[in-house]
Amino acid sequence: MQEKKVAVLFTGLIRDAALFERSVAEFAAQPCVTQIIFSTWHKDALDNSEFLQGLMQRYPLTVVTATDPKLVYDQYNGFRQSVTLRRGLEAVGEATHVLRTRTDTHIDPAVVQHLAHKDSRITDPMAPALRLFREKISTTCCSMLAPFYIDDILFFGHKEDLLKLCSMDYSEFRHPSSAKYAHYIRYYPPFRQHFPQFMHFVHNEIFATVVSPELRQLVLPKLMESREYALMLVIYYRLVSAFFCLDWGGYRSTFKGVAAEYTDGGADFRMDADQMNDSNAFFARGAAGDFDHPELRRLLGPAAESLRTVSDLRDAASGIDYAAFFGEVRSYAKQAFGFDTRLEEAKAMMRAGETVSQAFNTLCWLQPADPANTELMYLLALCYNSVGDIARARPLLERCLETGAPFHSPAGQLLAEILQQQAG
Repeated sequence: MQEKKVAVLFTGLIRDAALFERSVAEFAAQPCVTQIIFSTWHKDALDNSEFLQGLMQRYPLTVVTATDPKLVYDQYNGFRQSVTLRRGLEAVGEATHVLRTRTDTHIDPAVVQHLAHKDSRITDPMAPALRLFREKISTTCCSMLAPFYIDDILFFGHKEDLLKLCSMDYSEFRHPSSAKYAHYIRYYPPFRQHFPQFMHFVHNEIFATVVSPELRQLVLPKLMESREYALMLVIYYRLVSAFFCLDWGGYRSTFKGVAAEYTDGGADFRMDADQMNDSNAFFARGAAGDFDHPELRRLLGPAAESLRTVSDLRDAASGIDYAAFFGEVRSYAKQAFGFDTRLEEAKAMMRAGETVSQAFNTLCWLQPADPANTELMYLLALCYNSVGDIARARPLLERCLETGAPFHSPAGQLLAEILQQQAG
């Protein structure tokens, strides 16, 4: 296969200058690499001006910058990462393909030669009707239990395909959820038109990915036992198998100095959305219900079997009301957590004054069950404000208004007071 011309794109902040310089030097020595780009914010480039100028003098490095949007509801940087990715892709010159990575990640530079010669053609028969990507996008791993939780530390693909991963619709980032929320938005938008049901999962992904063991162990098994979620997973497996490639030629990466290790499908199955898989075969077989692990076969096998009679994958979930389904899941979680009762208890504690710290702990424990609850966010802001921590109170109040609380609500009034205080 003809060698692809590759641009290496680093995005984000300079978190490890020595590692960044090492990576730039190693990639610059690869014959297929025609350009190296660093996409960051104006401030970071200015703060590291002397260092970056030195690199640009020694290597074929282009530095592009953007204004940091700092959206109040983009608490996990999903929109910000889309901005730096798009800004970097716009600077790509003659290269047709891009390896995107970070300054605090290192991978054997020889991997770019493997990717430059790899056959990434899309062969799935449903691909022509969807017309999503020109080629498969290579990434390191994907979650086994959380649709579109796809690792984003490194990915490689055709420039035009990667541009589709840049979601510039910032309204998509307005749904408060877990720390992983932004990971789904990056890879899901190209599929949203054809498979809108996944947006309901994205808005409720915290039930599968929350770090709270109590909530995850309570809700995730219930999700896995449901036909609705099982069907969503096997459709996701088919899409991963069709449009992504997890083969990196045996090359391993390190992120912040820690070697990346993922299961290849042979490890014991865990009821944990953080269990990632780096095997192409797992997702291809999973879409057909062919699992080595008996528990996965029991949970997902019937849903995969139902896909055999569907001629168009886009019709596979027709007739399922996913909004209602996840509404029931949320009601179940809140009831099991005793959400309303605990919330009233927290409010009583706050009125007592001396038990504010206990109320705060209760509110934090409840929040994963309903992260978009404006009353709960307002109460958390009150707790912070009561101890003078307005730096943490303010973003919670701003999120209340962004999520739907009116400007004249108690949250809006407290925010006005804090803004006046900060201005003074």
